[in-house]
Amino acid sequence: MWLFSCKEAGQLELALDKAGENRKELFAVLEHYGRSADDSLKLEAAKFLIANMPGHYTLDSRAIREIQRRVQHSDTVITNKRTLNYWWKELDEKPAEREARPDLQTVKAAFLIDNIDAAFRAWNDAPWQEEVSFDDFCNYILPYRMNDEALVMGWRDSLCRQYAPVIEGVTDIRRAFALLRDTIWERTRRENPEFPYVLDMLTLRKQGVMTCMQGCAYLGAVARALGLPVACDGVFQWANYSNMGHNWIALTCGGHTYTALDGDSVAREFNQLDASTFPKLYKLEADYPLDASLEKRAAKVWRFAYRQKENPVTNKKLACALRFVGTEDVSAQYGFQGEVSLPVGNEAEDVCLCIYSSGGNWFPIDCTQVKKGKVRFCHLNDSIVYQVMTFRSDTLSPLGHPFLLLPNGHRDLIPDKQQSETVTLTRKYPFSRHWTNQWGRMKGGYFEAANDSMFRQADRLCTLEAMPVFRNEFMLPGDKAYRYVRYVSAPGSNVPIMELAFYSGDNILQGRAFGAKMEAPERAFDGDTFTLIYSQQDGYSVGMDFGAPQRLTRLELFPKNDGNFVVPGHVYELRYYDEGWHTLGKQTSTGFFVTFPDVPCGSLLLLKDCTEGKEERIFTYEADRQRWW
Repeated sequence: MWLFSCKEAGQLELALDKAGENRKELFAVLEHYGRSADDSLKLEAAKFLIANMPGHYTLDSRAIREIQRRVQHSDTVITNKRTLNYWWKELDEKPAEREARPDLQTVKAAFLIDNIDAAFRAWNDAPWQEEVSFDDFCNYILPYRMNDEALVMGWRDSLCRQYAPVIEGVTDIRRAFALLRDTIWERTRRENPEFPYVLDMLTLRKQGVMTCMQGCAYLGAVARALGLPVACDGVFQWANYSNMGHNWIALTCGGHTYTALDGDSVAREFNQLDASTFPKLYKLEADYPLDASLEKRAAKVWRFAYRQKENPVTNKKLACALRFVGTEDVSAQYGFQGEVSLPVGNEAEDVCLCIYSSGGNWFPIDCTQVKKGKVRFCHLNDSIVYQVMTFRSDTLSPLGHPFLLLPNGHRDLIPDKQQSETVTLTRKYPFSRHWTNQWGRMKGGYFEAANDSMFRQADRLCTLEAMPVFRNEFMLPGDKAYRYVRYVSAPGSNVPIMELAFYSGDNILQGRAFGAKMEAPERAFDGDTFTLIYSQQDGYSVGMDFGAPQRLTRLELFPKNDGNFVVPGHVYELRYYDEGWHTLGKQTSTGFFVTFPDVPCGSLLLLKDCTEGKEERIFTYEADRQRWW
């Protein structure tokens, strides 16, 4: 039974031609399933795998193989990323050592036959088998790889035996997915070891700390081994935060996509995107001065499927800039309904839609062709700033002004050069609960002072009772002199500080730094709000010996932070966007804010720290506040 279309049959022949000497191995698979009419579906599955094999490969190197060997031979599951980091640094892999080994030229018949037979067993045995079409089976259960990992025989049967008890007796496909996800996330720590590659699926069982892609690959493999149709979905870059993206595993069948978050008993359609919100571990005071409401936004969601999509872009330079080529746009399945139609003229044929990449410039997230002088983009997420661009002279150039997509339309961000305003800025990058979730643990920390180094008769000067901010200032009466003063962290807290300052009147006091349960106390007094003490333990302390008693009138504390606050002594440049970035001048900050006059109203703005730091994001200035995009 030949279910392939003529086009797909042509793809199969092309793949076999590219296989070179390995053609005989792939053809052996077709012969194996072509002997019996009972194997007609397996034959179609084999054709699907081979026809779509171009572009898939195993990433191989001496260092990757050695990491794999060490993980395999570890006596226990590796749960500390420092172990992986040490190994990876020790192996010192060079980019030139990495080799992409194409599946077409390396995958053997025995491996494919084992994979196909095991995939069919999982599909046929699953209680939800009737809910999963053959097309969904081919796309989301059958594929033998999740990423560019090394391949290993028997991974399906081994993972099935290990995890089948987790969903024993469960007949709801969405419940089964949620249970598997929770089980695997409970057994692994989602961190970011410096080793970035995906090991084979059996070795991954002993890697208990994983990057998001490693975790996705493992969860996806386990789900497929148990007959669950899953795909790896994700965003290449968040549209309003960092220059990083994120991936997750989604359950997909019948044209619907379901995901599970922590606390979900079943996978849900139109769920919040995974990792798009920051946990709210602490309630913020009503008058807390920092806006911590940030949630990450995705402009598009793309699916990394085994069957790769054709590249619709004819401009080769533009095609090279598009990271999503070959992936499938599944934004509509996540509820993205934004749509925009814009006039761009007829000078360009291929046009891309971009978001701003933190610390960089515009980053393409979609493309289309000009029709009658207009472009149309669909299934976009709202509350994001976009810019339409095309290639001119090897660089991306804007077509028109950036615009803010709203739930009910869009607003062009055009600087009004006839009206200007004065802006006062305190940050160059959005603030988030990532920081208040750490700073909240500092509450209960305190300053104390004494005239003996053992602090036997110490006076408590002040306590951190509210949620800390970047610059925490405490005024003191100065009616008593002390030789020693220290900050003592809250019980059970080891959140580090970056800077302390002790004042007597307008003079900052100097002395000898000391500490307990920590290292490098001098770093807390180096005048830099972005250098850390380290090796601090719960209940650590850090302070200063002035050499002689001093009257204290003011204390300052700066907790660990992202280095994106405005600080004294740094040079800042403000830019606005008008078919390119234009400067509004530079100035050296004398405090913890900078003020720029004569800023065109309605501008899209960018504040750069010319002294140090690369993180920065676009914003507008509304109601005397920075609004980040």
